[in-house]
Amino acid sequence: MSIDGKISARQIAWLVVTIRTAVVLAGIASLRAGVGRDAWISEIIGVMLMIGMAWLMVTLCMRFPDKSIIEISEAILGKFLGKLIGIGVLWFFLFATASLIRELGELMTTVFMPETPIIVFLSLITLLSAYAVRMGVESIARVNDVFFLVVITMFGILWALVYKELNFASNLLPIYVEAGWPMIAKGGIVVAAGFMLVLAIGMIFPYVNQQKRVFKMTLLGLIIQGIIITGTTIIVITEFGPAQAEMLNFHGIAVTRVIAVAEFLERVDAIFMTVWIISSFVKIALFYYCFVLGLGQVFNLEAVNFLIVPSGALMIALGMASFQSFPQLINFFAAGWVVHNWLFLFFIPVGLLFLSIILKKKES
Repeated sequence: MSIDGKISARQIAWLVVTIRTAVVLAGIASLRAGVGRDAWISEIIGVMLMIGMAWLMVTLCMRFPDKSIIEISEAILGKFLGKLIGIGVLWFFLFATASLIRELGELMTTVFMPETPIIVFLSLITLLSAYAVRMGVESIARVNDVFFLVVITMFGILWALVYKELNFASNLLPIYVEAGWPMIAKGGIVVAAGFMLVLAIGMIFPYVNQQKRVFKMTLLGLIIQGIIITGTTIIVITEFGPAQAEMLNFHGIAVTRVIAVAEFLERVDAIFMTVWIISSFVKIALFYYCFVLGLGQVFNLEAVNFLIVPSGALMIALGMASFQSFPQLINFFAAGWVVHNWLFLFFIPVGLLFLSIILKKKES
């Protein structure tokens, strides 16, 4: 596995856009949280929380510019406690990648190929991701540079094609009816729990050029993805109505299935499905890379190539064993996933940053 490559701060921003934006094709977190017609407000709150999470992570990493979040924990807490935190981070990337692989497999078997065993899709995406991991983070970022424009373009086309079908007056207004501020704020917390890329930034920060620009570019990426996701959330609500929108499993795919232009442009969901698969591949490959890289750092291994294939097999097994059905996976994303992610994405970085300031630990 190549760990010598460098990526730019701009590529961090494009990773944020690609990985976060295409998630809405599979499911919109605020709608799964039961906020109803006010889900778009929760999306805005979620973006604000993500900006705070990104600032905390980048501030911590800037104090130790040559170390990943795992190595930083050892520098602050000592070898024993630091490695415990490192093992926790490894679990996060292992479980997150396994869950994402399972979600992709479930979508493929549920929407397009119900007769094909789900293990086929899990194996294919893991093999492709394993190859990307072996090539290194620079290759993953360069592949994403190509897909970034595709994702942006496809969402622009989606908005243009469904605009005339939307009913804003009856489905979007009035606000604050179905959910008060406490529920809307809770929806924002659920949305921010999906910003798993912030921990990946903590892992790959030493391999980023122009580290001082990382937060600015991450902020740019968060604003772009926030506009796209909030806009798509409004489209789903105004197209299907709040009640039906909450019942959908795949919000973005459901919108693409209602597109029909002059009775000749129909069934474009397969095109958008391709976009979602591409973005999922980038996300899985990046988290897969972080897991293998973290294994080497926790156990002080000089070479980690031999861990790539066994790690992929472990992810497939965990993805199959963790959830008995797709509804169980969806329920976990809406509930248990939130507590699980906030521990790693917010509380651990905040704790490490606080201790580094108190103990005056910092590297030039």
